[in-house]
This record gives sequence, structure tokens and C-alpha cells, in this order.
Amino acid sequence: MSFTDAVWALLERARAAYRDDPRAAAYLDARLSALSGPLRVAAVGAAGSGRSTLLDAIVGEPFTARADRVVVDWPGAVELIDGDAADADAVLVLLPRPAPPYPDALDPVASIAVLARADELGAGRVDAMVSARQLARRHARGELGARCQDVVAVSGLTALAAATMTAAEDAALRALAAVPRPDLDAALLSVDRFTAAALPVPSADRTALVERFGLFAVRLALSLARRSADLPAELSRASGIGEVRAAVAECFADRAPVLRARSALAAVRAVARKDPRPRWSRRWSG
Repeated sequence: MSFTDAVWALLERARAAYRDDPRAAAYLDARLSALSGPLRVAAVGAAGSGRSTLLDAIVGEPFTARADRVVVDWPGAVELIDGDAADADAVLVLLPRPAPPYPDALDPVASIAVLARADELGAGRVDAMVSARQLARRHARGELGARCQDVVAVSGLTALAAATMTAAEDAALRALAAVPRPDLDAALLSVDRFTAAALPVPSADRTALVERFGLFAVRLALSLARRSADLPAELSRASGIGEVRAAVAECFADRAPVLRARSALAAVRAVARKDPRPRWSRRWSG
């Protein structure tokens, strides 16, 4: 009997033991269903951590426009959950800054720390993601890394821009990239300069670009547009979203059966602690 089969058998025994308790029975039924369903991964983080933006980037459209839970192939079947770590097998913990105090949601077995506004760690410079990746690797070797499976850096807004860029936005960025470098660099010093400068794209369109992408993603896109035929793909690669996906694959998807079984065992223990039943649940309520 495999480990997953053993956990399944245990859940069925628990379901039989609590069949007279509708709430407990329904809870255990849900855990049985989840044991064979997609891996449940919650994204959690304080206000301003970039959680919603990252979820939108993964899905490719506003996450909440679809549901508070969305199943995506990212990688394999993953059910993304917005903010409810209590009902998840694994957790993406979004941190604006990789500094203590660290949130309780960090779990050495089933969490990844995500520096989801990584471009801000490098002051919005075009090379900000290089610095952010180095910072993530350094923290992965330190105290933060000891509290989770991995530490990765991503610019969520840049990843969202790459996932949702329109043909008109691509054309506007390429037109701007053709401006002589000194003139464009001067315009990109601030949002106000960028929207007010005399450039070949209308000011209203430039305002829309910077509002949707952020100044860092605009700077990065203009740099990439000078040498890339596929701007969305290059912008996505530079955003760090690929590193998040790789971490989810290695730390979560490759261990999905074990993580789902771990959640199931935690559910049995929670029920047994709340309502111990002699001769069956004593070992689980301790």
C-alpha cells in the first residue's frame, strides 16, 4: 500500500467514525476529494505585498474576475487560492521586503518566500531584477531560507504587463524605443517627465502605459524593445515569473502527493482534537 493509499484509508475510517457529526463529516469528505484533486497553493501576504498582481499575472487576467480559486496548469494542475492558507497544501508567502519579523505563514516544508515587488528593491533601475535575484539567493542561504523551501524574486507588475500586453501597447513601446537614447533616458527619469516630454507617442497613451505597467516595466520594455522581436516573451523572462514557476514545480508540484497527504493528516488531527472519540482518535488528538 502506498503512502497516499494509507492516508486515504485513514480518512475513510475517520469519515466513518464521525458520520454522526454533519460538519465533521462534510469537512472530511472535502479532504478526501482534495486528496485526489489538484495541488492547492495559496498566495498570502499583507496589503501592498503584490499578491493580487502576482495572481493576475499567473492567470493572465484579473484573478477575482474568475473566482477566489482558479485551477491553472502552472506547472501541472494547481488550484490557486487567494489568501486562505488554512485550506491549502502549500503557500506562496509574499514579502515586500525580506526582513524580520517574518510572517507565521512561512513553513519549512510547504512554503516559498516571494519578493513580489522585487523591482522596488533596486530602486526601479533597469537592472533592478539582477540585484533582486542576488538578494533572494543570499536570503535563501540565511534565516529566511531556513523558514521556507526557497526564496525567489519577481516583479509582479512586470509579469502582468508581459502577460496582458496588447498589440497597440507593443507598437507604442517600439515607437518610443526608436527615440534617441539621451532624449529617452532624460524622459524616463520620472513619471512626470515621461508623460510630459515631447515624444512620438501621445501623452495620454504614455500615461496609460505607465499607469498599467509601472515606470520600471516601461523602462525595461523600452530597453528590451531595441533588441527583441518578441517583447512580451522577453519582458516575462526578465520579470522573474519563470523563477517562481520553477520553484513551484520543484518545491510543490514534484512533491504534490506528499503535500496533499500532509494536509489530509492535519485535517484528521484537527477533527480528533476538537472531538476526541475513544479507541480511534486518541492518538490523533495528542
